[in-house]
Amino acid sequence: MKSRKLFHAICTILASAAVLIVSTASLLWVHQPKVPNELLNK
Repeated sequence: MKSRKLFHAICTILASAAVLIVSTASLLWVHQPKVPNELLNK
């Protein structure tokens, strides 16, 4: 039972971290200036 609780906690942490990363990335993507074509072609 304890391991299941730990697993749930890890999942919650991972999920919140993923949301944070995605929201930060989208914010940066929206607010950034025009991207050079060299970066897009990689």
